[in-house]
Amino acid sequence: MSSLQKDSGNSSGSQMHQSIGQMTSFTEGTCLSSFPESMTLEYKDYTYPFRSEDLKRKLKATICAFLNTLGGRILIGVSNVGLLVKGLFLDINDQDSLIRDIDALLKEFHPKVEPEEVQTVFVPVKKKDSDEFKRGFYVVKIIVKKGKPNELYFTQRDCYKRRNGKNEV
Repeated sequence: MSSLQKDSGNSSGSQMHQSIGQMTSFTEGTCLSSFPESMTLEYKDYTYPFRSEDLKRKLKATICAFLNTLGGRILIGVSNVGLLVKGLFLDINDQDSLIRDIDALLKEFHPKVEPEEVQTVFVPVKKKDSDEFKRGFYVVKIIVKKGKPNELYFTQRDCYKRRNGKNEV
């Protein structure tokens, strides 16, 4: 199972001076274009619950690609257009369900993905032009470690790797 963590610290100063992986909060509407998608970073403009099988397939492909290359972070709740922070509204039940859904996706991998290889973090979103948090809104950060040496990870039928900020079969 993936592990859960809530980032709840205050981010001081401009978010652009921090590594995307170290951010403890995001501000609604912030443009993350200074952190483009890369070998280790992917943005997803998804809603929750994940209703589409295509969304689940794309999420599995990205996790698989990160396992097979350098590891990386998936940030869910960032607009694909302009890389603007939107966040997802998630109550505590939604957070628990999202973790269970990710755990279910991980069970479809071969070889087995160990719990410490994938971590789910709920990073709070602040209101635009304010230090107040937007109640119930989070950017979901899925942290994927590089897989075990000499292992090649597959989803049910495909193997992915990361190249030039994209997933390849």
